[in-house]
Amino acid sequence: MRQQQKRLQKPRAEKQTKEFDYNKPISKCNVCYTLCGWHCYECSIDFCQDHFILHKERGLCKK
Repeated sequence: MRQQQKRLQKPRAEKQTKEFDYNKPISKCNVCYTLCGWHCYECSIDFCQDHFILHKERGLCKK
């Protein structure tokens, strides 16, 4: 009988999850029109990740 060889398991890389708001469907960025999943609830505007971060850092929310 052949000896069974143990399979070497490759370590799985952790999946990077994008920080999408899963309560809102994917839409398009209000600035660059690419598909996005970021939504500013204060302004009710959709952004891609880069433009959302810029929007929040610059304090451009309508208050």
